[in-house]
Amino acid sequence: MDIGYVAGPADILFVDDDENGPNVETVYETSFNNLGLAYDKWVVFDSGGVAPDAVVMSDYEIVVWATGEDYSNTLTPTDTTEIGLYLLNVMNPGKLWLSSQDVLWDIDPVSWMHVDMHADDIYCSQVTGVGPIMSGFSSPTTGTVIIDYADMIMPDASSWTEMQNEVGTSNTIAVGPPATPYSVFFNAFAFENINAEADRDTMMNRVINWLYVGVEESPSKETPVTIGFAPMSNPVRGRSLITYNTSVRSRVALKVYDSAGRLVTTLVDGIVEAGTNTVFWDATDNNNRAVANGIYFFKLDAGDLTATHKLILVR
Repeated sequence: MDIGYVAGPADILFVDDDENGPNVETVYETSFNNLGLAYDKWVVFDSGGVAPDAVVMSDYEIVVWATGEDYSNTLTPTDTTEIGLYLLNVMNPGKLWLSSQDVLWDIDPVSWMHVDMHADDIYCSQVTGVGPIMSGFSSPTTGTVIIDYADMIMPDASSWTEMQNEVGTSNTIAVGPPATPYSVFFNAFAFENINAEADRDTMMNRVINWLYVGVEESPSKETPVTIGFAPMSNPVRGRSLITYNTSVRSRVALKVYDSAGRLVTTLVDGIVEAGTNTVFWDATDNNNRAVANGIYFFKLDAGDLTATHKLILVR
């Protein structure tokens, strides 16, 4: 049984605001786990119908809020107020992914949604990315985890369209710096209904990466990521200094694998500033046990890019 809320060392708070069964949360959690994203979960139903307030949300880099099949009481007046306070935190502006196909059937849009016009139940069987975050993405949405009641939402002067349905009707918008200090990604179709797990992973990866680093800073094939060593000689003996470079501020994972492809240890997993960065590896695994002599591979993931380097350890 889910506990309503347990805080942990995560950057993401996942708010499960669907009271009609476990399928919705499972879809999100599968993608979180596939992408290696640490998250805490707040289950509104298990918390007596109470959602997190601005103070709780401000402990997190990103809030992912999903309403699933709910079409009444999706966001209460208290919810919209607390989300607004979270987003408008002067010292730490919020970053929200709102995934809700029925919130605007239930309530009128509030200012932080940046919706100019909307229409209920426009439906969606194919979603296509047209904005800078989701450009080039396309996937069927006939997986029917929930009934399709996708809405049309049109951006206001500050926001922009990110995704459209099969007839070119906007159903996803986003807003962020420099137009606003906070960031919001709002899809009014069911993320849960994207057919392929791999496509859901791709969408989540892009949205989360944008929320972390923004459109202008998101890694691309034109902004290569490199990884290197200092000293550059091979083999090395014992403790090694790894030097790696990212051309933009990115969420970085730097991991060590043995010659059989097994994970040995994780050296970096978090947001890293652009430029040259260094980290030491003391030739131990995740349990601080010394590893054997042999060949090891360092794998750097930043955004959609990957770089690798081989190291030979000889004591």
